[in-house]
Amino acid sequence: MIKHISIFSRLYISMAVLVFTGLFLNSCSKDSELGAGALGDDALNGLSTDTFNVSVSTQFEDSFKVFSSTTFELLQLFNTAPLYPLGAFTDDQFGRSESQLICQLEAPEVSLQADQFNDVTIDSVVFAVKVASDYGFDDPMSFQLFEITENLSTSNDYYSNNVFNTGSMLGETAVSSISSSDSVLVNGTTEGAQLRFTLPNSFGLSLVDNALNNDANFKDVFKGFLIKTNLTTLDATNSGRIYYTDLLNSISGIRVYYKLSGVTQQSIPFSIEEESVKFTLFDHSFTNEVNTIVTNEDQSDVNMIQSLRGSRVKVELNNLSELVNDNVFISKAELVFPISSQSNISDLPPHNQLLLLKESGTDLVHIEDKALGAAHYGGDFELSTVSFTFNVTRHIQTLIKDNKIVEGEKNVLFLVPDGLGIYDPSRTLLTGTNSSNKPYLKIYFVNV
Repeated sequence: MIKHISIFSRLYISMAVLVFTGLFLNSCSKDSELGAGALGDDALNGLSTDTFNVSVSTQFEDSFKVFSSTTFELLQLFNTAPLYPLGAFTDDQFGRSESQLICQLEAPEVSLQADQFNDVTIDSVVFAVKVASDYGFDDPMSFQLFEITENLSTSNDYYSNNVFNTGSMLGETAVSSISSSDSVLVNGTTEGAQLRFTLPNSFGLSLVDNALNNDANFKDVFKGFLIKTNLTTLDATNSGRIYYTDLLNSISGIRVYYKLSGVTQQSIPFSIEEESVKFTLFDHSFTNEVNTIVTNEDQSDVNMIQSLRGSRVKVELNNLSELVNDNVFISKAELVFPISSQSNISDLPPHNQLLLLKESGTDLVHIEDKALGAAHYGGDFELSTVSFTFNVTRHIQTLIKDNKIVEGEKNVLFLVPDGLGIYDPSRTLLTGTNSSNKPYLKIYFVNV
């Protein structure tokens, strides 16, 4: 049996081996005992490598909490305020993915006096959403704006599959494509890229009238808004786009342009604030191919990760009991997930970053290596190798230390998008267990 050394002692030994031996590493296939056939230059220096088979399968994701009544619970997943996806696109491999936007406006302080209201003339009313980036195809598409007819509250939790009642459509806008570098001239001022809806002047007049009252009364009248894609404007496959929207930007919200007694145009902004209710709803219509891949579990040659709570990959590490049965010290362990050659990475690039999670009771949590920093952990897309590589050394060492490796049992991990894919519409097509270029676990070890 392997000697159980403390994690910190193991790391010290590992560093000493790597520093003082100047090793060049080669690998061997994993079909027998650990280290069998691994002799060579590495063995002469005391270090060997072996490659273990990994079983992978695609699973559909469940709905997820996208707005929390607890203080900024979801924002703790990010270093900055998130960008909210809005739009839809289709492709022949995954099918259609859609993200709808829900938001609530705050009533501003209005300089008008109540007795001046009858002298107000509305010039125009615009609902705008700041566009920060995009993902998908360059095709014309149309967006629709609706007013929500049920109350939204910061005291409630909302999930990615919730359905809301809406009134009649307030506005629709068609766009060919929006680039983050685009600009819009608004009343002589150049503003950044945005999606714009022109609303009825009567709606703007009602906004101003109710803004003269307190904010609580305002939200009783204007409960919230829903923006979604007109799906009839998408082609059957390989069309559409999802935009990353910045709801906290000063551009986002409604601006009512008016004149008082017919002179000097002014504007009143109805903005989306940090404390406002705002979240996205997700919907997927997967292809028969995806459904078959999920049904076949680990017997496919491809696996699919779709953000917006679409799909994830289950990872099963096989034959790890041999790490316990042999007298070896694990110096380094890497999990490698190649991108499938079927992937259309030119139009639909894979995720920039993926995460490996493990089960902890009913929750999924980061593996131990995540706490050691990005340079150690990895998990980002490497264009040079067209793959994702994770350092799982600390995780494997912990499994051994805590006696979590049992002969005949598989150790399970889950491969998911960074941020759980709530604010990122990307999709990644990986190789599967039946692929000739399948995922694998590579172990660097020292005989002790």
